[in-house]
Amino acid sequence: MNGKEKNTGAPVLLVADDDEYVRVMFRRAIANAGWELRETDSSSGALEQVLADPTAFRALLLDVEMPGPPVEDVIREIREAGCNAGILIASGMAASDRKDRLEQLVDGHFLTKPFRLQDLVRELERFK
Repeated sequence: MNGKEKNTGAPVLLVADDDEYVRVMFRRAIANAGWELRETDSSSGALEQVLADPTAFRALLLDVEMPGPPVEDVIREIREAGCNAGILIASGMAASDRKDRLEQLVDGHFLTKPFRLQDLVRELERFK
């Protein structure tokens, strides 16, 4: 599918965040920005969805702190599976060595929580 959903033609975004409220807020913003949204509440759920079809997603939005394997491991496995989707990290983490490593893994695509939905949409435009 190359990052596009068969039915709508819209690019598909996978949001992995264990906070239901955050996912609800993303649903509204993402739909209005022309994306189709898929969701999961864990890093293992994100990995499962991507491994099932590595070309299904145009972009992935991954929270750092959620149930499942460390997000760094998930990103590596996703790339090894041949998924070329853009990856955006969202976290409330302050400056740290881990944050620096994560930014390197995703080419600097990092949003610090809390962020405005407009900032998310602007970042996602880079992946369309």
